[in-house]
Formats: sequence, structure tokens, C-alpha cells
Amino acid sequence: MYARGWPGPAAALVAAMIILGGCSGGSPDARTSPSTVAATQSTALGVVVCPTTFGITSPSLPRLPTQLRTSVPAALAGRLSAYTDQAGTVFTVAPQGWQCAGAVAADGSSSVMVVPPGASTQPFPRGFTVDGREGVATSGTSACRGCTYDLVCPLLADAADAPLYPPCSHVPPPAESVTHPSATAVGFQDPPGVAGDGAPSGGAYPANGVIVFHPPTPNPDAETGFIETCTLPEADHALCTAALNDFLRRYE
Repeated sequence: MYARGWPGPAAALVAAMIILGGCSGGSPDARTSPSTVAATQSTALGVVVCPTTFGITSPSLPRLPTQLRTSVPAALAGRLSAYTDQAGTVFTVAPQGWQCAGAVAADGSSSVMVVPPGASTQPFPRGFTVDGREGVATSGTSACRGCTYDLVCPLLADAADAPLYPPCSHVPPPAESVTHPSATAVGFQDPPGVAGDGAPSGGAYPANGVIVFHPPTPNPDAETGFIETCTLPEADHALCTAALNDFLRRYE
């Protein structure tokens, strides 16, 4: 049984592959891309369903796929798996054999945190807070409009919501690198020791990530935001590249 992600604009994906190709401690640079195998939309990864906490009692749970179609380069498929919460609300690509946890709030907002064996999945990471964990974290907002605004406002314009809320509570640190593959997506990189948009960030490893915003058009209550952060050692930056490019293709 397979699940298929929905591809975003091709131009945005190509831009992201260039921007995110480095995924290292320095500035992203297409010339340092470690992946020499073109990404496809046909690489199947095994799905790991994470233990999940819910904001409602007795949620109705769907039958989830055992494999997920991804854009991961085939050469990396043996090192990666797809992880999701028990409701299948968000999927993330992360190193194979790791442990994970999911959370789905009453409003539908969801998170998945994937960490190495023996590490703690709790608490779920937050941006602009020092978090030294290695891991891959993904979250998406739903009916919480203020949550979406708080997620995207440091790096993306939200003209519809800006008049409704106080000024953005966070400002990206000067050392954070930012690139814009499209008007509604942004790539960022927090170097080691810098706590920025990355969640987790501020520890020993660079935090590379992507934020995607679906503006409130035409229905103001339909806006959503997604973020993924990949915080791994320098030697594993190819895995971050694959994970983030798949995230952008899936949620852009």
C-alpha cells in the first residue's frame, strides 16, 4: 500500500534543490551539493508510525500506508524511512532505525519528532530556543490561525493576519542564512550554536529547514503553515538535503 505526496511547482523544487543542496555549517551553496543522483518521485520508503498523543479522546484513526512515494534519491533510500503520526497528518523523511513521537492537537495541528535511538523525543522542539538534540522535526498548523502567523511571520509575509496580531515575537538571528525558493516558501540555516527558526537549533549541529505558508485565500480559516528542521552532523548533510527537498515537494 502506497501513499503519494502532491508535487509542488517544479520551479520551486528545482530552486530548493540548489538552495538546500549544501545543508552544512556554512552558507548553502549549489557547488557543495553532496547528491549526485537526481531526485525522483518514485523512491518508496518504509513508513514508521510514531506513538502519538492526541488533544481529543478516542480519535478516529485511518489505515496508514506501509510505504510512501518520495523524491529521495535512490542511492539514499537504504538510509532513510518515512515517519508519521498515528493519524497520518504529517510525514517526514529521517534516518532509518530512529525513534519518534507524534502529537495531534484538538485543532488539528500536528508534529512529528524523530531522534537517534536512546535520545528523548520530549519535549517537542521550539524555534528560537536552544535545543542541542540531533533530529528531524516536522509540524503543521491547522485551525489555529494565530499559530500559523507565529510560525511564518519571522521569515514570510502574512498580510492578511498581520493587522490582527501583535508584531512578530521573534526576529531571526543575524547568523541565520535565508533563501526564498518561492513567495510562499523559505529555506533557512542556523549554524551550530545559533538558536533561530530551526527547531531544534542552537546545539552542536547546523539546523537546516524549510517553512511553507498557504495564505488565507479565499477562505481565511483555511490557511496553514508547515515547518521541517533537519539537525544532523556534517557527515549526514546529504540526508538533510533529501529530507528537506521531499518536504518542500510534498507541502509546497
